[in-house]
Amino acid sequence: MTATAIFRLPNELLVAIAAAGQEKRIAETFSQHSRWQTPSATFKSEWTMSQLSRRFRAAIIGAPNLWILAEAELEHQGSVEVLKLYLERSQACKISITLRESQTSDLEYDHLLDRISLIAAHFNQIQMLRIAITDCRKEMWNLFRDAAAPVLEHLELINVYNKVGDTVEMFSSGAPKLKFFKLDNFVLDSFSAPWTASLTHLELLKCPANTPDLPPIVAQSPQLIRLHLDTDFDRSGAQVHIPTLEFLHVVIPNEEDSDYLVAILNLFDTPALTELKIEGSHGDQIAVLFNSTLLTSFPVLTSLSFLYKGACGCDSTDDFSYRPIAKSPPLFPTLTSLTLVNQCFIRNLIPDILGPDAPPRHSLNTVTLYLKDNPEMVVQNVCIDLEEAGKARRERGDVLPKVQLFHTVSAFYNWDNGAGLDFEMMSIW
Repeated sequence: MTATAIFRLPNELLVAIAAAGQEKRIAETFSQHSRWQTPSATFKSEWTMSQLSRRFRAAIIGAPNLWILAEAELEHQGSVEVLKLYLERSQACKISITLRESQTSDLEYDHLLDRISLIAAHFNQIQMLRIAITDCRKEMWNLFRDAAAPVLEHLELINVYNKVGDTVEMFSSGAPKLKFFKLDNFVLDSFSAPWTASLTHLELLKCPANTPDLPPIVAQSPQLIRLHLDTDFDRSGAQVHIPTLEFLHVVIPNEEDSDYLVAILNLFDTPALTELKIEGSHGDQIAVLFNSTLLTSFPVLTSLSFLYKGACGCDSTDDFSYRPIAKSPPLFPTLTSLTLVNQCFIRNLIPDILGPDAPPRHSLNTVTLYLKDNPEMVVQNVCIDLEEAGKARRERGDVLPKVQLFHTVSAFYNWDNGAGLDFEMMSIW
């Protein structure tokens, strides 16, 4: 198509072309794994087309539904000016707003406050709000505390400094459609948040609970489907019933003893849970879990993962001991997938879980092992352990699960969605 023909396209088709150019951005914006905290030079079809000619500009600016993905690097005035244009051009359409400040920002707090306050007049049309900032004081929350957000569905607040920020107080006048809430390095005043009952997805990361129980917002969110907790809470707290929860990701502190994992799981009454991820676990804690009788049950759990991100040497010191899995009560009767990521005592766990003397787990059909930065000899020994366990099971006529071993040869990042990984994979069984 020639340039002349392109410039003769009807306005409706120009708008459709710009909308098609937004599809990837929209999908990324609403993805659970969006890395929106890191700015990137993303092609913006609506912005580019509005600069091509006067007619293109009139057609694109006259379509408010094209100006619904607004973002700003708060320390850059030019980026903030673009944000103003998006807010103006979106008119009454629902809009998604992303506000970022880098760790190296030297923006004065008063200027930061002024720039964030630009969105206050648009609370009634914000569908998604994501804010990542370095400094957040009481004056900041005054902008949000008494406001209402009638169409807000997705809210993320991140303190980009690795320290706990002030207490968050937002939308006390209501956010009845809020489904997704992520809070990172802030304290939450859940008692001033009347919108918790509608939540289906909750992430509290590095948020001190200041309570012996689970964070109060958990009990105040009876419709939760996905829950990710990286908080400090006491193992002796009261159990919380969440009948709708299907996914649970819990982070446990490194210094806790071998009984801590069992105590934490006893805090949850989640009969509909199908996927459980435990981050920060050690092999001795896993053995204690499989030897225990819990106060709760997981009747429909199909996927169980244990993850440890750092280097662990528990099995090379006398300070920790491993208790073999002996009785293994039927904790997870419907388990089909078991994943062990960088777990210590892995050579003890293999025969206890997969060996010929291990308790039967008839539904288990996939076992995945990730070894991070282990010496080649360790990898070879694990392979031998797996082969011996498989041979003994075959000789007995057992139906074997699929077993795969992944050995990291570079980065170890976001193992659960495959980003940034370089693995050597060996199919063992």
